[in-house]
Amino acid sequence: FGNKGEYLFDISQGGSKLLIISNRSRLSKRPTTVSDVFMMDAKTLKADTLFVGAEFLGNGSFSPDGKQILFTGNPEAFDRIGCQLPASITPSMTENELFLYDIATKQVTPLTKDFDPSIERVDWSWADGQIYFSAEDRDYVNMFSLNPKTGKITKLPIQGDYAYRFDMAAHAPVLAYLSYKTMEPASAYVFDLKSKKQQTYFAGTEALGDAEIGTCQDWNFINSKGDKVYGRMYLPKDFDASKKYPMIVYYYG
Repeated sequence: FGNKGEYLFDISQGGSKLLIISNRSRLSKRPTTVSDVFMMDAKTLKADTLFVGAEFLGNGSFSPDGKQILFTGNPEAFDRIGCQLPASITPSMTENELFLYDIATKQVTPLTKDFDPSIERVDWSWADGQIYFSAEDRDYVNMFSLNPKTGKITKLPIQGDYAYRFDMAAHAPVLAYLSYKTMEPASAYVFDLKSKKQQTYFAGTEALGDAEIGTCQDWNFINSKGDKVYGRMYLPKDFDASKKYPMIVYYYG
């Protein structure tokens, strides 16, 4: 209880370091929650203070060698180092970016400043040293790999439209993930990142049984201002383009 909360966010691969974040309330201005970040020696319990009153931070995790920390946060984190917008514009607080903190030099590097999708789940692989993450891209959640040395981001050829959960193997470049297509229940897959081969462990279509469903397809257009508007069109089972159907239009934003 109280205005503070302590969280153990990660343990280094060798078990020698703990990453602890203490969140506390600050109601006088935004953000109303700020974070104090500590790195603790697991044997001596000595804590080094990395940040005091850090704003707009999310999660944190150690690199495989324990020399860096990968943070998530919104574009205003670390004095807007990962923000593309001018200072006069407030970015979305629901958008998440990746930041790399070097423990020795105390330097912060934005990894996804020029990457549009919003970061969701992230895991730094001990097996191959790559960073794997899922990211919300309009109506889809896709998966990507990021090379922390070069900054190169590569989209992974996963199955489905919405990868909402994944886990990495501890000592092999293998990930398991759950993903579903728009009109189907979730399916389970295992992806060998070295061989690029995937296995389906459970097909969501099996849960449908003999149920018959319609289809979904992208429906995008350019509006009068020249902006591209992204949408989807849901069609009934046995849709016939030569016939007329009642239509429901749903929009937001």
